[in-house]
Amino acid sequence: MAREILMAIDAGGGGGHCLLVDARSGELTRGFRAWRHPSAPGTGGLGSDLDLDLVWRCLGEAAREARERAGVAPAEIRGIAVTSMRHTTVALDGGGAPLFAAANRDARAVGEALELAAARGDELYVRTGQWPSPLASAARLRWLRSARPDAWREAAVVLSLSDWIAFRLCGAIATD
Repeated sequence: MAREILMAIDAGGGGGHCLLVDARSGELTRGFRAWRHPSAPGTGGLGSDLDLDLVWRCLGEAAREARERAGVAPAEIRGIAVTSMRHTTVALDGGGAPLFAAANRDARAVGEALELAAARGDELYVRTGQWPSPLASAARLRWLRSARPDAWREAAVVLSLSDWIAFRLCGAIATD
């Protein structure tokens, strides 16, 4: 009887995990690769860019490690779920190429968050349940518009890191 393997991918603040679960036996196998997202140059420590090439490479290595340790062939994987650190922002152009990617500790949009809070904080809170934050995409996109206008003009879609990983895996832009 063929195995039914489920894969979970987690892009965390300190590295990428891949967990394989045998749906019948419950057996678990894990792969992991560490990474760091250093401060972005010129941000005085407020900015933290995501190195998407590093993320993709490490997640691939973690998945290979888990598959090899479990003796799982790619065809045995029945489903993949992706999760990641929250408060990440990945802006893509119309062709799906990354223009900007910020980690969950990127706060270079603090000024824009304060402006949003002063102008529309109550309204945004009522509509979203969240007060404007420099970690949220709304403030980061306002920052991108002023700090990197070329990237802002080219941006066609904004995703979280987990949604970007899912996009890379299946080619569809979607969110959970």
